[in-house]
Amino acid sequence: ALWHMKRIKNARSWKDGVAILGEIEQNGFIPDVFHYSAVISKCAKEGQWQEALKLKKKMVGQGAKPDVVVYNTLIGACARGGESDKAFKLLREIEAVGLK
Repeated sequence: ALWHMKRIKNARSWKDGVAILGEIEQNGFIPDVFHYSAVISKCAKEGQWQEALKLKKKMVGQGAKPDVVVYNTLIGACARGGESDKAFKLLREIEAVGLK
């Protein structure tokens, strides 16, 4: 798992990070919250809020629970992308799931 994290961290783009998540799955493993968080962060830094939200949905679908770091990254990405409605929706979601 650590090896994959290093690869994600060193990935050139968010697309490379997503590809690494796919490789993890192809090898019979399920990426955890830390893998997803790293790729979501890459998406956010590259202005890809839509992709970041897709990854959050996928991670939840696989049983991983987003943590405060994931939510904060998503909120920031949406806000910077001019998607304040989505950012506020995520903020309400944080409160609904009991994270602070």
